[in-house]
Amino acid sequence: MIVLGVGFSARCDVGELVDLAQGVLERAGVEAGATGAVCMATLDRKRGDGLLEAAAERLGLEPRFLTADELATVREGVQPSARARAEVGVDSVAEAAALAAGGPGSRLVVGKTTSHRASCAASVVRVSG
Repeated sequence: MIVLGVGFSARCDVGELVDLAQGVLERAGVEAGATGAVCMATLDRKRGDGLLEAAAERLGLEPRFLTADELATVREGVQPSARARAEVGVDSVAEAAALAAGGPGSRLVVGKTTSHRASCAASVVRVSG
């Protein structure tokens, strides 16, 4: 299963975030809304602005919000960003959110991909069974 992690500025709109996420899903080999993609995650300080919820709904994904502490625990596989550190206090948002929401054993399948006001990454979740 695929988990998307996203980061975005206050000036980002739902169309830009959806377009970026669709491109990342395509690169991961999954169509939006397909059973292979499960959620779209970001930093919890974005809760309530409605953008993640609207984008996730358009894509048929569950919105998920993670704390800065949850993102900070993810170090392997992320490319630290001085901008993210300065603006939100964590080294990575998109990649860390994809990996943290994916849980133990998840790995990036699409690294940080950016648009003008957003970033997105995808992880694959190892399903046991």
